[in-house]
Amino acid sequence: MKILTKLKYKIASYKIIKLLKKQNRKTEQTTIAQAQNIGIIFNSVDNNDIETILNFFKNKNVFILGFCKDKKLFKKNNYFSRKDFSWDCKLKTENLKNFVEQNFDILLNLDLQNNILLQYLSLISQAKFKIGVYNNLNCKILDLMLNFEHQNNILISDFIEQINIYTNILTKK
Repeated sequence: MKILTKLKYKIASYKIIKLLKKQNRKTEQTTIAQAQNIGIIFNSVDNNDIETILNFFKNKNVFILGFCKDKKLFKKNNYFSRKDFSWDCKLKTENLKNFVEQNFDILLNLDLQNNILLQYLSLISQAKFKIGVYNNLNCKILDLMLNFEHQNNILISDFIEQINIYTNILTKK
């Protein structure tokens, strides 16, 4: 990893810790079925990821952003890279700014690799209910976390299915 990239990640970690101390938000639990506006961020492997995700959310207003190492490989506007953040982690693009300002019913962070930039977006998002994978930092950022035994081998489709199951269980109470 280049020195500048390492510095950017260190700054993002620092900003997350600083923002966590100030964070004061009210959560509203909801199910996937009840949610009208859903924000989704994920680590993208190929151009088919968005279609896989969209298959689960027909008849919903869904805003999807995929993180990729090089946006040149992806042809759609639904992708961003570390170049879309300034050196001090400010959002450079309108697409990212619009995403975090949206008042989503649910934000799904489908990142299974603990990407610090996706964690940062989750933290600053205005979503009412934030869901993602379990890790130590996400404990302070997300409202509902799922823990998988073989986290690196799980498919996005399986992750979404589990989120659907657990949000239904939680809201029945």
